[in-house]
Amino acid sequence: MNHAEYLGMLSLADAIRQSATDDSTLINDLPSDISDVVKGINITLFKVQYLENIHTLNQWLSRVGDFLSSQVSRPNQIDRDFYYAIMYAEVVNADDMASQIKKSFMNMDEVTRGRFINFYHDFSYFWGELDITDKPQGAIRERITILKENRSDLVWLYERLSDYRSKRVLSNMLLNWLTFDVGLITGMKENTFPDYFDPDIFAFNEDEVIVDLGAYIGDTALEYIDQIGRYKKIYCYEITGESVDKMKRKLKLYKNIEIRQKGAAQKAGVMHVSKSDIRSTSNRLAESAGDDIEVVALDEDIQERITFLKMDIEGAEQSAVLGSREHILKDRPKLAISVYHSNRDIIEIPKLISSIRDDYRYYLRSHGNQWAPSEITLFGV
Repeated sequence: MNHAEYLGMLSLADAIRQSATDDSTLINDLPSDISDVVKGINITLFKVQYLENIHTLNQWLSRVGDFLSSQVSRPNQIDRDFYYAIMYAEVVNADDMASQIKKSFMNMDEVTRGRFINFYHDFSYFWGELDITDKPQGAIRERITILKENRSDLVWLYERLSDYRSKRVLSNMLLNWLTFDVGLITGMKENTFPDYFDPDIFAFNEDEVIVDLGAYIGDTALEYIDQIGRYKKIYCYEITGESVDKMKRKLKLYKNIEIRQKGAAQKAGVMHVSKSDIRSTSNRLAESAGDDIEVVALDEDIQERITFLKMDIEGAEQSAVLGSREHILKDRPKLAISVYHSNRDIIEIPKLISSIRDDYRYYLRSHGNQWAPSEITLFGV
C-alpha cells in the first residue's frame, strides 16, 4: 500500500465514523484497533449519514484494516482533507454526491444562496451555472465528473506541489466544491505577498525579460517595478483598447516597456474580443462576435529569451501555453499562470506544461473572493 492509499484509508475511517454516529453499537462492535482509530478521527466537514449500506461499510472496514497493517506514520490535516475528498469521490456514487452537495447549498440562508447563484451566473462561461435542478452542464455535475474521473490527475498534482500552502489551496478548492463552505476559500487566500511576486518562490535580477499576458492597465508591471524594480525588458499584452490607452499613460515614464495590443494563442491569426458585462478585466478572446483582435504565438512574436511568463487571460491560457512551447522548452522561464478560468484548468495546465518539460516545481496561490475558488495562480520554478 502506497502513501496515497494509506491516507485514503484514514479518510475512509472518518466517513465510517460519521456514518455511524447515530449507531454506537456499530462502532463498539468493531475490532478494538479499528474502533479506536474510527473514534479518534475528528473531521467535521462532511456528515455522510446517508451511507447506510452495510456492504459498503464492510468494504470500507476491510480497507481500513489493510491500512492499519501498513504501519505508515500519521498524515497531517491538509493531507487528510485532500485524500478524504479523493476517496469520497471514489466510493460514493455521483447521484449521492450531487444530493449531498445540494443539501449543503440549501442549508445556507436565502440571501447567501442568492449571492452564490448570481456570482456563478455572471461567470457561467468559466464554471457553469449553479443550478440545483441539476442540468448536465451545471457546475455541480461537472465538478463531480472531474472528481470521479480525474482522481489520479489530482493526486499527481497534489504530490507535485512543493509546499503545504499550495496543497491547502488544492485541498480547500475540492472541499469547497463538495460543500460550498466559504470558510475554505478564506482559509486558502494568500494575504502575505502580492499576486505574482512571492519572494518565497521567485528570485529576480536585472536581466529579467518579463512577459505579461493580460496586462490590463499596467497594474502587474507597476507592481513588479514597485516590489522588485530590476528588469531588462517588460512586454505587456492586452486585448482591450481602452485598457491599452490607460496602460500607455501609466507606464509612459518607465523605460524598456513594450505594449502590444494583441492576444496570445497557439498560432497567429485574428480572433474577436468578447466584452464582459461585469468588468473589462473579464474581456476575453472569442471565435466570433466582437471587435477583431490580432492574436500571436509568443514563440513567433518574441525572439529574445524570456525569464518570467505571466498569464491571466480569461480562459485562453492553454492555447497561449501551446504558443509558448519553444520558450518554455528552451528558456525555462519562471511561470505564473491562472488556473481557475475553467473547472479543469487546474489539472490540464500543469499537465500541459509538464508535457513540454517535466522539471518544474509547482506552487499554487489564491487571492480570490468568498463566492468561488478563484484568482488561483500556478507558479512554476
